[in-house]
Amino acid sequence: MQSLRRISALLTLAVPLVFLLSCQSESDSGSSDATPDIVFSSSRTGYPNIYLTDSGGGASLQLTDTNLSDGEPVWSNDGERIAYSGVFGADNIDIFVMDADGSNRVNLTAEILRTYSQAPCWSPSGDRIAFSSTRGFSGFGVLPQEIWAVNLADGEWTQLTEGPYEGDDYLNTFPSWSPLDGDGRIALSSCLLYTSDAADE
Repeated sequence: MQSLRRISALLTLAVPLVFLLSCQSESDSGSSDATPDIVFSSSRTGYPNIYLTDSGGGASLQLTDTNLSDGEPVWSNDGERIAYSGVFGADNIDIFVMDADGSNRVNLTAEILRTYSQAPCWSPSGDRIAFSSTRGFSGFGVLPQEIWAVNLADGEWTQLTEGPYEGDDYLNTFPSWSPLDGDGRIALSSCLLYTSDAADE
């Protein structure tokens, strides 16, 4: 029960902020009258799942089917893949990647147990995903979070932020990769706004 309450607290924190600070992927449609697909999370079936629709208000296509919670979907810059966060078991919120049609779903963070990872954001090159995670922390309540990046080729994690450690109230979260600086700079929310060199290890 403690684990489920902690997951609920984190998801409650994430929902109002994701619209303000979540990663936005940009692409050139090449046509002024194109209607790009819109990916979103909805609990219309009772549990939050990922759906796809278009800007013309057409029918929605359900991409995930979970009885837990999937949310925070973001497009890759090439429009081929979608990253999102999802509850996995009783003790994890993980980062997932799938193809644009919902196939080939991969859990990128499953090997780290009792960890809550959220707010995924694609690098401009599409080979890494930045996200916030409680990795390295344990206990109850809202845990500290740091910004990490995972390499899609080999699954290696790189920690991009560290501290300040002032108790359970601090969160380094909601990273946003600069589209104008290669893979070099990430903005994030941490009470104040900081930038971090993505190569920082």
